[in-house]
Amino acid sequence: MSIAIKAGTVYLHNQIVHDGYLLIDNGKFVSFTKDKPDAHYNVIDYSDYAIAPGLFDTHIHGYNGYDVMDNDLAGFKKMSEDLLSCGVTSFLPTTLTAPIDQLDAVIQTIGPHMKEVTGAKARGFFIEGPFFTEKHKGAQNPNYFMDPSTDILDRWIQLSHHQIKKIAIAPERTGSHAFISYAKKHHIKVALAHTDADYSIAMDAINSGASIFTHTFNGMSGFHTGSLALSVRRLIQSMPLLKSLAMVTMSIQLRLKR
Repeated sequence: MSIAIKAGTVYLHNQIVHDGYLLIDNGKFVSFTKDKPDAHYNVIDYSDYAIAPGLFDTHIHGYNGYDVMDNDLAGFKKMSEDLLSCGVTSFLPTTLTAPIDQLDAVIQTIGPHMKEVTGAKARGFFIEGPFFTEKHKGAQNPNYFMDPSTDILDRWIQLSHHQIKKIAIAPERTGSHAFISYAKKHHIKVALAHTDADYSIAMDAINSGASIFTHTFNGMSGFHTGSLALSVRRLIQSMPLLKSLAMVTMSIQLRLKR
């Protein structure tokens, strides 16, 4: 079946276009055109609406009454269906700090069935905890905090059928360097979160393979006036994607000095 969706506004990769058609063949997007499509296309008129790429939620614990930690496969699948109403078309179901046996159970229940959802596509797990520090625990339960363990991560990889895609840790915990290297070897992104790490420890983690900050400027140690300029400058130099923050951080620095 060939369908053409006519829209008043279409958000493309690098521009916004008005009045055009999104062409769909056999359930797959084919192209966008400003020209009226061939007669074999069934035109659906959404001229009063906009078409945009679906959202990818990479950190979501639950939705609409369903929680990943419920360990309920039917609820997880319903969560996937309901997320479409928000424009979310892909997501990483996210766990919380909990007893290891509970995390094992959740990962084993959902992981092998990750691709069975019929709504927003589940792209793999984000494991948030339990490898955190109590000082910046946030909503995480510190009773179950522990040092990173490659044995536990390997078990989760197996239980999930290789569906662990991202994991967050506090890099000041013992064993973090080996853990980050092991995760990177298995193509798992490592985030720094709920951490009291200083600049040096954070940079060691980045050099080992960590590439994401979670709860930036919130669930981690803050800036201090004595070290702000050096920390910001060297962090920006080390991670080019943060260069756009230079003006913001300079503004913070000037205000703190007043």
